[in-house]
Amino acid sequence: MKTLLVAIPVVYVVICILLYFIQDRFIFHPTTLPPSYNFSEFDNISEKFYEMDEGQLHALHFQVSAPKGMIIYFHGNSGALDDWGHAAKDFTDLGYEVIMPDYRSYGKSEGSLSEENIHKDAQLIYEEVLKDWAAKDIILYGRSLGTGVATELATKVSAKMLILETPYTSITAMASKTLPFLPTKWLLKFHFNNLEKIESIKCPVHIFAATNDQLTPHSHAVQLAKKTAKPAETLTSIQGAEHGNINTFASYHQKLKMLLSE
Repeated sequence: MKTLLVAIPVVYVVICILLYFIQDRFIFHPTTLPPSYNFSEFDNISEKFYEMDEGQLHALHFQVSAPKGMIIYFHGNSGALDDWGHAAKDFTDLGYEVIMPDYRSYGKSEGSLSEENIHKDAQLIYEEVLKDWAAKDIILYGRSLGTGVATELATKVSAKMLILETPYTSITAMASKTLPFLPTKWLLKFHFNNLEKIESIKCPVHIFAATNDQLTPHSHAVQLAKKTAKPAETLTSIQGAEHGNINTFASYHQKLKMLLSE
């Protein structure tokens, strides 16, 4: 019994240490792409490479004729642009161009991941887009993990609108629910605290949430909407949708078309 009482706290400490040092493996699931990959599966694109402190950040620019504006799209935590690029069609079909970057270590992007680096790179992308577009024509769009990136950016820059798809209140809240027995608040290096930041955003905000989301609970989107200036108008709940299939529902496209026509 004495040995067991000693072993339990030791194992607990070991688990905490492991979580601290390998947490990025749980949060981020990148795939890499060779330099020769040409994205032939997409039409009307150009590749963009942005210089940053650890090399180059890679993005795809989806182009349309007579564009109405620009979407800066921050994608989810897995895959790379060969997986995510298909999402651009939802916006190009409505007359908007799209810049979609890969985070560091994803796809052709170089460097290492940290919350600071991700936010710094988002700012870099915005500043590059601002060279060709007025802030009033730029929409920030975040999906899943990317909602934390887009939300932080929206606290710092001017934009026409911030749109969040399947957002979370914070990574800390997500981890606390999954690992309630661990002091995740103190162990996590990644926080992406959307709930804390969303009140300070000056541009209009709209949230798309899936009612059957098994990854980021619908309740997180509800909490975020309540922190905005017009909660009832901010949230669109897609009935029956799951985390990854909101854009297969007509109600999503109807609302998106309405938002992008404003």
